[in-house]
Amino acid sequence: MKKTLALATSIAILAGIWTIVVLKVGSFGSIPFVLWPTFIGWAAFFYLGANGTGMRNGLIQLSTGAILTGLFIWLYAALKVTDPNFIVLGIFVFLVAWPITALSGFNNLWAAVPAGFCGAAAWFGVSGMLPTAAPVTVTIATLIPLFCGEILAWLSLWIVGVLMPEKKAVVGAARA
Repeated sequence: MKKTLALATSIAILAGIWTIVVLKVGSFGSIPFVLWPTFIGWAAFFYLGANGTGMRNGLIQLSTGAILTGLFIWLYAALKVTDPNFIVLGIFVFLVAWPITALSGFNNLWAAVPAGFCGAAAWFGVSGMLPTAAPVTVTIATLIPLFCGEILAWLSLWIVGVLMPEKKAVVGAARA
């Protein structure tokens, strides 16, 4: 079997099992267990190179996007701004988008800018599913599946490595 097919099989099996687990568990106390952000984290792992560095950078930027979004939307809500034209909300979205992008110029840990926007988008998506939840609840409900997605992506690749290890080249003995 080609490695691509083995990886596809590994991902499909894990995704199916994960879907059952998430839907059966349902929540961690008051924190709902949301399925779909898992697949954003999973994709980020492969997009960023399917290695430890990519995973680290993906986790950092996914978290940065989700946490900044939660923080600024919490502040926006706390201000109780009457904003029928969404101008103030637009400013708050600017306050999320700017550091997600600008941090990439200061440190390679934040170089995965698309993952930062995926973290922010996941936060807004989870928020839409939980319209009455506090921003901190939405943030946690976003981060858990994003992290799980990264771990599952690594696991899917690891399984292929165990089942189909790389063949090492045998170096012949030197001839006299």
